[in-house]
Amino acid sequence: MHMRSSSTATGAPSRQSRQSAGAVTRPSTRSAVRLGSTHNAPSKARTIPSRGQNTACKVVTEKMSPGLATSTLNKPLGTAKPRVVVLGSGWASISFIKSLPKDISDKYEVILVSPRNYFLYTPLLPAVATGTMEERSIVEPVRNLIGKKAKFFEALCKDINPEKKEMVCCYPADNGIATSCFKLEYDVLVMAVGCVNNTFGIKGVDEHCFYFKSIEDANKLRSRLSECFERASLPDTSEEIRVVELMDHVLSTYDRQISKYTAGVFGRAGIELVLNSRVASVGDGFVNVVNKVDNTEESIPFGACVWATGIAMNPLLKLVQERIPEQNHFRSLLTNEFLQMKGSNGSIYVLGDASTIEQPKAVDYAEQLFDAADVNNDNQLSLEELMDLLDKASTRFVHLKEHAAYLRSKNRGSKNLLNLITARNDKPDSSPFESFSEDTLLDKKQFSELLKSVEQGLRALPATAQKQLHFVGKGAELLESVEQGLRALPANAQGLRALPASTQVAKQQGDYVAALFANNTITGTPETTIIEGAKPFAYGHK
Repeated sequence: MHMRSSSTATGAPSRQSRQSAGAVTRPSTRSAVRLGSTHNAPSKARTIPSRGQNTACKVVTEKMSPGLATSTLNKPLGTAKPRVVVLGSGWASISFIKSLPKDISDKYEVILVSPRNYFLYTPLLPAVATGTMEERSIVEPVRNLIGKKAKFFEALCKDINPEKKEMVCCYPADNGIATSCFKLEYDVLVMAVGCVNNTFGIKGVDEHCFYFKSIEDANKLRSRLSECFERASLPDTSEEIRVVELMDHVLSTYDRQISKYTAGVFGRAGIELVLNSRVASVGDGFVNVVNKVDNTEESIPFGACVWATGIAMNPLLKLVQERIPEQNHFRSLLTNEFLQMKGSNGSIYVLGDASTIEQPKAVDYAEQLFDAADVNNDNQLSLEELMDLLDKASTRFVHLKEHAAYLRSKNRGSKNLLNLITARNDKPDSSPFESFSEDTLLDKKQFSELLKSVEQGLRALPATAQKQLHFVGKGAELLESVEQGLRALPANAQGLRALPASTQVAKQQGDYVAALFANNTITGTPETTIIEGAKPFAYGHK
């Protein structure tokens, strides 16, 4: 959690600017962009007319639960084209549609549904919050991007029935215009709805903290920061920046060297780290934190508190998860290596933060792995054979890579100081290989038990976390090389950065699924679940 704080709680600026957000539009030759609104309106049923040539639609009015009347947008009559519905207007969904060929409408009927009629360039949100860029510079109307490849409905998906292949969508009720709901049938669904902020149920977060996911969030924070800076310039106020972290180091999910480097950058910038501390509650102008080591509680005053503690499952995904027995991940929907949702029979693809590729477990292949590694056929694995096995198997079972790196660096040239340092840095938080030596021998049963120990409690990892394992022990060198490259850029280009890993994953997944649709006829039936000749999705960091 990132906080901008003043030295006294009583001197904190008012929160009036945080509570107001006006409707802002940007004119375009193709469409307007609605960036925010404040009003709610009563529900009103709507009939959807047919649009376009050869796309006559049958509209049926139905009664739903109280207060929610819907129209049904059935599939076009007299056409065999599968209907592909895309949810979301972020990196994954926009990349998917942009990567489709121009004549894709000859093969599919594509409909994009999103409550936001613009694409947001999220890596530049900090620039809007700090005032170095204007919001209009980092948004683009959806219709400008999709062209004639797809129809666009500005609506929020409220519910999905995977069995009937239909969903309920409603025009956003917060824009001052009467809302309207309708049912939408699909053959194939591409879900890229992202995630939501994770408050962990902590009291006061929603009321007193700023989030940092949308253009509205950036605008509110920008106004608040301006007030804080003005307040901090007064004679009786000092300026402070603190970062509260639950673990004993920042960026705890990354390599320790990256964490140390980041802490050094923060220290030189005058940013105080409050480590080993959990947030107990947030009040108006203060946050209560508890130190995990000595269980002491401290109240930290602030002028602005930014909540950046991670992500939680989108409520829409939770609804889908409850209807699919195979889905049990705590934050996203599980997919196979082709990004098809488990339990959907190939009718639903899930991209971006909404998805997690289920990791195959090495223990299920323990016998095959053992036999392939036992080159001298003595029914035992030596340390050298075990290290070779882990190296080769980590290309498929990525979670073995850190253990392979640790074991190899620990047992090769351990008298060398560099190897000792490498072994320490590469060591996983808990490794069953710690006691292994050159005399270690494992039979098949022991090897299977070893893999069980490694994979005990293993969670399915998002693509970004999978790829991060490839940079074990390289954190500081990687960051330094990046900074050197950025310093070498021309002055007018030094504000540019490579896309963040999560953004790259979403974009690459959109491109990948677009190629599947372009090169195959995907109808959402079990017959098209297995795509002949298709390679699994593989993330490549750039």
